[in-house]
Amino acid sequence: MKAIHAIRLAVGTLLVTGSIAAVAQTNDPTSSANPSGPNAGRSHESLGRMVRNALSHEMGIYASHIIVRSEAGTIILLGTVPDHTASEKAEAIARRVAGVVAVKNALSLRPEGV
Repeated sequence: MKAIHAIRLAVGTLLVTGSIAAVAQTNDPTSSANPSGPNAGRSHESLGRMVRNALSHEMGIYASHIIVRSEAGTIILLGTVPDHTASEKAEAIARRVAGVVAVKNALSLRPEGV
């Protein structure tokens, strides 16, 4: 009986120690493996803002109808453009922005005046 009690105590101690170590690692604010850290959202927002600014300053792109979303370096373009050329141009502009890893073009075609 004493041996079983000692084994249970040892196993329980190991579980508690392992849990504490795991919590300490995931709560480390300096860890670069923590994608949901305090600066993660800010960098996504600023990347999206940089793409939006690039689209706004480009002649021939109606950026007011384009929604830019950013997720882990991937830019998602949503909204409407008047033709396929404008869609391709918006995608090319987004790809040129520093920090953009990939672009998902989900723009819909909606001719002007409709």
